[in-house]
Amino acid sequence: MPAGVYVRGTFADGYACPALRETIAQLARNADHVKGRLCLGDFYRINGFDQSYLDLGVEKGALGSFAEYPGEPIPRSKLYSDIIAEPGVAPNDRAYALYRAIRCYAPVGYSSCGGEEVPEEQRRAWFQRLKGEFAQTRWGQEAEYYW
Repeated sequence: MPAGVYVRGTFADGYACPALRETIAQLARNADHVKGRLCLGDFYRINGFDQSYLDLGVEKGALGSFAEYPGEPIPRSKLYSDIIAEPGVAPNDRAYALYRAIRCYAPVGYSSCGGEEVPEEQRRAWFQRLKGEFAQTRWGQEAEYYW
């Protein structure tokens, strides 16, 4: 991955996101910032970071380890599932998190977003919620299937 992607990469393709620098600044001020987490997920998705070495736990002391940094790598799927479960999330943001969580399994039925696999029953429940509670949102209208 060329280093320039962090400055010149694509930051959005349907959900309004600022440049990565601004998203990171939002998350540095508040790690629970919903739009910041959704935009970080979009940056991962659009720029090909899904299932990359950043998702893997590299042994402490090995080149590329996260030993000097607090926390663990966060797969895109966890960003979405956490937002889906949080109280008080704006409807359009929750709808987008549902939409993206469902799309993680397109088109073959296993997650391309990293993290733990979610059973089909849960994906169906996400889809039904998106098509019911959030049917009037762009994301509720665009969703056609769950996998």
